[in-house]
Order: sequence, then structure tokens, then C-alpha cells
Amino acid sequence: MIQKSATGKEMIAAVDLGSSHTVTLIASREADGNFKIVGIGDVPSVGIRRANIVNLEQATQTLERSVAMAEQMCGNNVDKVYVNVSGAHIGYRNSNGVVVVASDDGIEESDIDRAIESARAINLPADQEVLTVTPRTYKVDDQEGILDPLGMVGQRLEVEIHMITASSAVLRNLEKALATIGLEKESFVFGGYAASEVVIDDNEKNAGVICIDIGADTTSYCVYLDGAIQLSGVVPIGSRYVSQDINAYTRVGLDKAERIKLDLSKDASEPIKQREGETREEFRRRYKAADIFDLTKYDPGVKPATVSKAMLVRTVIGARHREIFSLIADDLKKNKIADKLGAGAVLVGGGAKAIGVGEVAMQTLGMQVRLGVPRGIDGVIRHLDDPIYATVIGLLRYANHEQAAAPISDPAASAKQSNLPSFINEVARKFKKWMP
Repeated sequence: MIQKSATGKEMIAAVDLGSSHTVTLIASREADGNFKIVGIGDVPSVGIRRANIVNLEQATQTLERSVAMAEQMCGNNVDKVYVNVSGAHIGYRNSNGVVVVASDDGIEESDIDRAIESARAINLPADQEVLTVTPRTYKVDDQEGILDPLGMVGQRLEVEIHMITASSAVLRNLEKALATIGLEKESFVFGGYAASEVVIDDNEKNAGVICIDIGADTTSYCVYLDGAIQLSGVVPIGSRYVSQDINAYTRVGLDKAERIKLDLSKDASEPIKQREGETREEFRRRYKAADIFDLTKYDPGVKPATVSKAMLVRTVIGARHREIFSLIADDLKKNKIADKLGAGAVLVGGGAKAIGVGEVAMQTLGMQVRLGVPRGIDGVIRHLDDPIYATVIGLLRYANHEQAAAPISDPAASAKQSNLPSFINEVARKFKKWMP
């Protein structure tokens, strides 16, 4: 059901329930088919660890604060939300389905739907359920590599799909938290998939690209090749582990270690180089002075009072980042896709802005790396062009496409739908098919 504001505009709401922060965005859907962000609620998360609820009461309060803040900003209440799902319970499967085409005039929507349903007809563990179904490629008779078979002539239609699955228990607990504050889930969406939809483009998907979302407790990723999703997964390590490592090295306490991590990332500067006319000894003294990192700013009584900044960045912080990217690299190699990603890697999430993370990713994955900034943001909030918000903005994009595909009974609204740009209609049609 499409939500509407007091002024009659269609509203969509998305919640990124993260281990560190919970962000709610509310947007209105405009006549051109795009969304305009009108409200945001960003609060620290309590009761959530490893992207899962560990204390239902605290998590519910976190949700309530975030949603209420967004509602207050835009002056509208919502009753249905799209929610990010992540964590080590996320899984994926690739499956094939085949059907006989019903008509000699060409492949119809119903044929595509039947093929997808055929591919979905596999046995899942009792504690797992499908989040998202995405067609990877189609085959019509003997013709392979077809991205959209609608209208093509053939007798046999085959589809290969990518299914993302999640723990049923995790989803039921999320639903319970939402219901406690009077909300329903419109849809659960894998966070790594949502983030990828707003930071990578079709050219990158065709060339081969991996989107890596570094959260507080987990790191999610989605791999695209030949224009379709090929692989997805979650590493049970995130940026909070970096803070723990800094604390183990400095002994300043976890909260202060988190501040050190953020300060180092904010103050990242160019490597010190020898100046023209500067002697080697002068350069060595200047380098040594710049390498001293004063811990007494965070804890006056800490011993030792200073540490090497280079050691902290390369050995302590860098080691944890190498572990994260090594686990992803192993999965890419296992699936024989590591050398096929011509567009490289795109990093999003709060951990994507950590000092040195891009360099470590490049060295470990063996590919070019860039920071992913959400595209196509419109609305009253101007600071959302940040990798931290890629997931929640991706949820809005997903929601907007899905609602564009929903049946419209109002004639005026139907007229608006017919005027949508053709690419929006096409994407909307595909999103409607992919929903579980």
C-alpha cells in the first residue's frame, strides 16, 4: 500500500538499523518518478550488535527515536518502512529455472514470472527465507546472455537467478520491534545490495565491480559482472574491531580508541617528503617529530604517553583492514571471479572513510578502489552525499522503484505513472518481478 502525506504526495520511508547508528529517511515521490528526501532521524544504536537485535527493548527504543525524529522534521507520520538487513546470517544461492513459452507471438511477463518461480523452487533450510530474487541472465532456446527476454520469440525460456536469504528468526525479531511502535515492514532488503544501487553505475556493473559496505560490526558486499549480480556475502568483522585493536595497542579505553580512529581519519595528510634543499638529517628529524602521536590528549595518565603514528596506522589499523579484505578476496577466488572485476571495488559505510583503508583494499584485492558517494540525492538535507548513508539512500531507491511498479487505481496518479521516463518504467517493471 502506498503511503500519502497530508498534501496527497506519496511517501516512502527507509530504516538502516545499524550496529553503530540507526538512520531513518522519509521521502516524497515526485511527479517525475524520483524521490525527494524530506526527513531524517540519525541516532546512536542501542541493543544492536553484529547488525542483529540483541536487546529487543533497547532496539525498539532506538527505532522509535530515529523514526520519530524523521517524522518530526517532515511533519508527516509513516506506518510502513523498508528496512536494511545484514549480518552473518545472510546467505546467497544461484539457481536456474526453465519453462516452455506459452505464446508463439513472443515471451510475455507471465513467462518470465513462471521461469523465476521455477528457479526459486529449491529447498532452503527451515530457518532461512528469501529476501531478494534478482535475475542474472536469461536464455531463449540456444541464445545465451540475454538480459531482458520480454517480447523475444522462442519456445524455451531459461533464467538464472541470484537469491539473497536471511534468518527467519532475525526477521521476526525485526518485525516485532517495528510492531511495538506501530510500524509494519514494507520490505526487508539486504544492506549490501541496497548500497550498491546508489554508488555504482551500469558501466561498472557490465565491466565487473564489487561494492563493499564496511559497517561497525560487519562488512557486506555485492559483486556485479556483465550487468547482473553474481555474488553477495557478509564478513563478520567491521570498523568497531579497528577501535578494539587501537585500544589493545594504546590502553586508553574503547571510547577513546574510537576517537583516535576518527581523529586519525579526519586528519589524514599527504606522506611527508624530503623538501628541496633539506638535508637527510633534517628530513629525518622532521619525519620523526611528525610521527609522534600524543596519547595524553585522550588520557593524561596513559603510559606510554606517545606512540608511532605510522605504526598505529600501518600495523594496527592496517592489519584489521587486511583481514577484512583478505576474507573477501578468498571468496572472490573461490568463485573464480577475482580477476574479472575490471571496474574494481567501491567502498561505502562508516568504515570506508578510515585512514589507509583504500590503500589496503587496493593491495589486498589487487584492483583499483574508490570511495562510493550516493548519487541522485534531492531534498532538504544536504549532508547525505556521504558513504555512511549509502545503504539507507539505497533503500529509498529500492522503495521508489518498487512503489513505481505498484498498481495505481487513481486516474490522476495513473496519468503521472504513464509520464515517467521510460527507464524508470523499465526498472520498476524489473523490481516488481524480483520481489520475493
